[in-house]
Amino acid sequence: MCYDDFFTNPEMQLPLTRKHTDFLFFVENLFNSYNQQIEAYGSSISVPGHRLCEDILNLLKAYFNGHPNRAYETLSAALVGDLKEWLQMSFDLKTSGTDGVRLYRMRTEKETVFDRRDIFHVPYEKRHIISTQRYSIPGLPCLYLGGSVYTCWLELGCPRLEDVSVAAFHLAEGQNVKFLRFDVNPQWVIENDVNDVFKESYIKYWPLFAACSIRDLVPKAHFKPEYIVPQLLLQWVTQNSDFDGIKFFSTNIKKITTNPHWCCNYVFPASVNCSNGFCSKLNRKFILTEPYYWKLLSTCNIEIGTFYDELLMEIIPGKAENYYFTEFGEVQMNLDCLLRDVRREHQNNPNFGRVDNVL
Repeated sequence: MCYDDFFTNPEMQLPLTRKHTDFLFFVENLFNSYNQQIEAYGSSISVPGHRLCEDILNLLKAYFNGHPNRAYETLSAALVGDLKEWLQMSFDLKTSGTDGVRLYRMRTEKETVFDRRDIFHVPYEKRHIISTQRYSIPGLPCLYLGGSVYTCWLELGCPRLEDVSVAAFHLAEGQNVKFLRFDVNPQWVIENDVNDVFKESYIKYWPLFAACSIRDLVPKAHFKPEYIVPQLLLQWVTQNSDFDGIKFFSTNIKKITTNPHWCCNYVFPASVNCSNGFCSKLNRKFILTEPYYWKLLSTCNIEIGTFYDELLMEIIPGKAENYYFTEFGEVQMNLDCLLRDVRREHQNNPNFGRVDNVL
């Protein structure tokens, strides 16, 4: 069966931008359009698709009525029921020997970045400053990483480059992470060689991807209904030991490259509670470079001799260019070289490169 009509339909593209002030009205109309699309594919898709739409609408109504616990129970039931197939086929496992897990974190200079401790997750004693984000429960420390320096910059709201510091992360020796994949959108599926099994599963579970991929209508709002489903999903991850985090595509990037990793964010919630300091589990999982000022990294040429494949990205919409020929790419290559040195030293000294010298 050909599913391409679904993936090329403008109404099914992600992320979504809503114009209606009533969030529930927007989602109901969205799911009506989706249900009309999937009727043509038969019961193998339409039954779980319809049911998932109902579940999401019900949990949103429960949340709006002041029952977040009931909303969570509805999502949890769907994840272990209708969504079980997607969980089994879509998780991504990365190990310490995989070069493709280089990740990055950026902060603005005004936040006074000095060392690794300043660019890891918010320490437990400062959890009171953690506000609501798409995949962030207020007060819960999480380690947020980006697949590229450029993605990190977009997620910070495009600050002046001279005002930022950035560090590179990698899995520590012998470690692995397993996360849910919310990193592809319909545009990427249609442009890449994806088999029909994946396409069919993606169509079934599109309502959940859509509910997690709606852009903010009011960016400075204290409460954002666009964050309800992603935050409940993160809550489910914190209670499921099979997963360490979530990989999701940025709503700030309109066109995803052939490798979605570069345009994705990663969230790893802290799971070992303490009164202060950092999550010991995440401390074991990752090593990182010191944070470096952008101006310093953009001035150096330490990446000379390093070979990278061509990676086309549209930093200026409609103008694809080799990412590594941009300043973002040059800074990223310099960081990768510094990270390589950290990894070498880490092999000799397991404490090296960690946020805390505690195994």
